[in-house]
Amino acid sequence: MFNNMLAVLGRLITVLELVAYVALVALSYHSFKVLYFAGKNIIQTRSDTLLHSCFIVAVCVAIFPISSDIVRDYILALDMEKMALRQLFYLSMFVMECGFMFALVAFHWIGGCALSPLARVNLVLSVLICSVEATQFVARGIYGFDGLMPFYKTTVLTLHAATLFSTSAYPFAHFWRYNR
Repeated sequence: MFNNMLAVLGRLITVLELVAYVALVALSYHSFKVLYFAGKNIIQTRSDTLLHSCFIVAVCVAIFPISSDIVRDYILALDMEKMALRQLFYLSMFVMECGFMFALVAFHWIGGCALSPLARVNLVLSVLICSVEATQFVARGIYGFDGLMPFYKTTVLTLHAATLFSTSAYPFAHFWRYNR
């Protein structure tokens, strides 16, 4: 039962990743200049700021799951002692999530735009994911306690799904308001 729920959640995440990629492409056609070459001279309105910020979020959400999957698969293929492998795995997932947060804030700073509500939601979700990853690092990686595995799997999958859902929902809401 629990494994079936995780499988369904995994499929949902895959679908939401596809929607996020489609949203990224759809946003890229909206205003090329505002999205790619943002700066104080180009971002003139609050709408431009919101659009650029959401584009940054979509790019980060599109890139980091792929890079995390590559790192995860590489680490799991290593021939190491079990506890050392667990420690490396949870530490690397924590670092990847911190990298996502850093990239999100850095790209906003470089682009000269404020964090949108979508960016803030993604940062909060990432802090929660980092907390779960750190807890699992200590529980499973250091102490060898497997009792939190169901909580860990469910929470991380749910938080990643929430990240993808929030990112995917923005373009639909934007286009719906625009076409009203």
